[in-house]
Parts: sequence; structure tokens; C-alpha cells
Amino acid sequence: MKPVIVITGASSGLGKETAKLLQQKKTYHIILCGRTEKGFEAFKNDPDISVILGDITDNETLEIIEKT
Repeated sequence: MKPVIVITGASSGLGKETAKLLQQKKTYHIILCGRTEKGFEAFKNDPDISVILGDITDNETLEIIEKT
């Protein structure tokens, strides 16, 4: 099992660029979290990446991340 990294705010900016760098390494399972689908297109077909839509201040979103 690969180590897991959670990146919040991953649909743009520093979060998205960090995800791209880690995606190239193929060393981690990456959980990306953002409020909308916009910005996650580049990650949709990667089996090592899970995209969670939601707000990390919401307990339901945190539960989904925990189970992923």
C-alpha cells in the first residue's frame, strides 16, 4: 500500500501544482480536496488519485476523506 497524501485547495494554485509534482513520482496515493470539479480534469484518469468534492470544515467531507 502506498503512503497517502491529502491536498486541500487542490483545484488551483499551489495545491494543484503540488499535486502535479507528486503525481509524476508515482510513489503516493493522493487525495485531492476542493469545493468544485473545476480544476481536477488532469487527475481524473489516474488510479493513484482520488478527488473529493467538499469543504474540509464540514464533518461529512472529513468522513469521506477518512474512508478513502
